[in-house]
Amino acid sequence: MNRCAAALLAVMLSTPALAFPGAGGSIAPRVIKGTVSEALPAGTYTYLLIKTPSGEEWAAVQKTELKKGAAVAVTESTVMEDFDSPILKRKFKKVVFGVIAAKESAAPAA
Repeated sequence: MNRCAAALLAVMLSTPALAFPGAGGSIAPRVIKGTVSEALPAGTYTYLLIKTPSGEEWAAVQKTELKKGAAVAVTESTVMEDFDSPILKRKFKKVVFGVIAAKESAAPAA
């Protein structure tokens, strides 16, 4: 039995898609869809508090003119926890850095 387990492990480790499930193909990035509750300009970024069906979430995107109440979709690039914004002099428990998705995909899911 140990030889069988060792052989199976060797096969899995020699196949990246099996050893590391995300390594074999591309994973679609998460898209946050909702309505802007707050927009804070900060240099080359705008921080958006987005109201989604599952709650509110902060996102930081390239400077934009979106206003409170606007529909938005942000494609996630990276997530920062306990992030300090020196320009805003504010610490965010969690902020998603990303890009604004195409306008037609901005309507929140029902």
